[in-house]
Amino acid sequence: TQMPITLELKVNYGKCNKAQKTFLKMSHVECKWAKNWLINKMEDVNFDIFKFEGKELDVITHKTKEGKDETVKLSYIRSSVKNSVVEDIRNSIRSLSTKKKKGLGGTGKLKFVSDYPSIELKQYGLTHHIEGNNRIKVQGCKKPLPVNGLKQLRKFDALGIEYDLTTAKLNHKDDDYYIYLTVYVDKEQYKKFKNSKKN
Repeated sequence: TQMPITLELKVNYGKCNKAQKTFLKMSHVECKWAKNWLINKMEDVNFDIFKFEGKELDVITHKTKEGKDETVKLSYIRSSVKNSVVEDIRNSIRSLSTKKKKGLGGTGKLKFVSDYPSIELKQYGLTHHIEGNNRIKVQGCKKPLPVNGLKQLRKFDALGIEYDLTTAKLNHKDDDYYIYLTVYVDKEQYKKFKNSKKN
């Protein structure tokens, strides 16, 4: 009886304080470091990515801009996000394997990434939740992030449209940050809402 829709919420970067801006930047940077560290670890025949758990991602080594190895402790991303980075790699391996079985080319190797544009926030209420009319709390960031775009949910409330808040993604594109929030709404109620907007 429900259908998913995605709401695009743009982070109001100008209203973010220094700590929030650092969190937005470093969350993506740490995901990139973690993914590249794992890809590098996979060169070891004794390392099994399918047995590795995200919580084990703690102190890792990454390459600086000068090409030197630097050891860092991951402090901006939490276990759920670390797990999603691990699952991201597993899914890529499965995809390469499927292509090979279908004769679409060899598996090759996973390549190191220069960016990690989309972070999975998998559990509403834990990894993220709405606070007030224009703010979303993201796990790991002390203060809720100011966002634009929550007006549609307030319209649902006003019209009595039932919905459930679920997963989200924290994305960055160029210098902007977005939260893509997945909402499950009642199919029939949402159809009436869409039709009323057309008339």
